[in-house]
Amino acid sequence: MTASTITKNILSESLKELLYEKPFNKITVLDITKKSGLNRQTFYYHFEDKFELIKWIYNNDLLHISSETTLYNWDIKLLEGLKILKNQKHFYVCVVKCDENYFKGYFFNIVKKLFVKAIIKIDREKTLDIKNIDFFATYFSNGMCGIIIDWIRNGMKEDEEDITKRLKSLVDNIKTYVIDGLKNKDY
Repeated sequence: MTASTITKNILSESLKELLYEKPFNKITVLDITKKSGLNRQTFYYHFEDKFELIKWIYNNDLLHISSETTLYNWDIKLLEGLKILKNQKHFYVCVVKCDENYFKGYFFNIVKKLFVKAIIKIDREKTLDIKNIDFFATYFSNGMCGIIIDWIRNGMKEDEEDITKRLKSLVDNIKTYVIDGLKNKDY
């Protein structure tokens, strides 16, 4: 592990510990550096602000999953991701309760790319133009992100395997909802 990664891990662990003491929006860079024993200059050498630290934590926890996710294993990778989130439950619940838009933006970008690929793949007859592909990918991505954010906000009480199974059922039926539905369009 590089010195930079070690420093980033120290800062991230300090932030996670501080979340037991106060809400994310009340935590300052000074709080993080005091807790870590590092100075503010070190923090700013690695991160622009605490939101960049949050993004680094998200990437550290989830980036390998998103880079390994395909149309064929997305449900397995989603379940793996939900388990990682649940393993870091306190951190994710605190951060999402304070500012869910930041997590949603991060997660939405990953999910939308997959939905675009999926819709293009199932639209074998080229029924959809790019505007409709983007519309439906946005719709389904917002739905999936909303489910995950609700799960986090509500304390991750529901079993992550059940959530994954229900989302897989919905996604497996996109062809019926979107492609077949548009063949009978009246707009």
